[in-house]
Amino acid sequence: MKTYTPNYYEDFSCIAGKCQHSCCIGWEIDIDEETLELYDAMEGKEGKKLRSTIEYGASPHFKLTDSGKCANLRKDGLCQIICDHTESALCDICADHPRFRNFFEEFTEVGLGLCCEEATRIIINQEEDFLINTDPKRCDDEERFCLKLRTKAFTILQNKEKSIKERFIELSKEFGFSFRFDLTQLVTLYLSLERLDESWTDYLEELKGFDEKIFEDKAFAKRFENLACYFVFRHFADGIYDGDYNERIKFCLASCYLIGALIQSGKNIEEVARMYSSEVEYSEENMEKLIKEV
Repeated sequence: MKTYTPNYYEDFSCIAGKCQHSCCIGWEIDIDEETLELYDAMEGKEGKKLRSTIEYGASPHFKLTDSGKCANLRKDGLCQIICDHTESALCDICADHPRFRNFFEEFTEVGLGLCCEEATRIIINQEEDFLINTDPKRCDDEERFCLKLRTKAFTILQNKEKSIKERFIELSKEFGFSFRFDLTQLVTLYLSLERLDESWTDYLEELKGFDEKIFEDKAFAKRFENLACYFVFRHFADGIYDGDYNERIKFCLASCYLIGALIQSGKNIEEVARMYSSEVEYSEENMEKLIKEV
């Protein structure tokens, strides 16, 4: 099956020990069946050592330390499995992160998720326009309709003759709603979601107002353009299954709105985007609620 990726996709590689927000912390990482068979077949001290880090049972996974770290994460931030057995020995989840996929009948799109700080740095700081060379000829009618709408959204968002706020307003009108969000209501909605990091709660509770001037700031225009294109690319295609295209565009713009408010309050755009993704995009329950209620 054909795979399509964004133009920045190949720029990514894991920064391993340099990462300040390791994906090996705070998550219970399940091990796929094929990789588990590989681990069980490993001989010698290294094989025995690796198996001692596994919690066997109905859903085999790597053990977590008392501090929430994967048992294979070394003090220098490197993965013991890679050091002992190379990257080829990683389980599917570890090898695939932070990638996500949009599935179509005849092809798959693969992107990078903002939850990874290196992926965030690449996505937000792109100087080129967002581009993914998906082939509409390989689509059925419904998929083709979806891609046509998504291309329209990308065209509006990347029209640099207008300010980013003007683009957001035009995009909202194109999809039948107004680019107006009540910050208090938005914060209340996000605080009602499942949350992982206490710092995220603090960020939200500290928000007191937002005059939206940052959307007129030329220094941030390209970054917001990149963010908006990312959200549309990642989430719009799922509308094929239920036709909620308008709701998904509204979610994408609300995401940019909330991130904008946090940046204007003094937060770093890359860190806010990374945290937003971790708190929102990796919870099906959170995403379903936001698509419906934002």
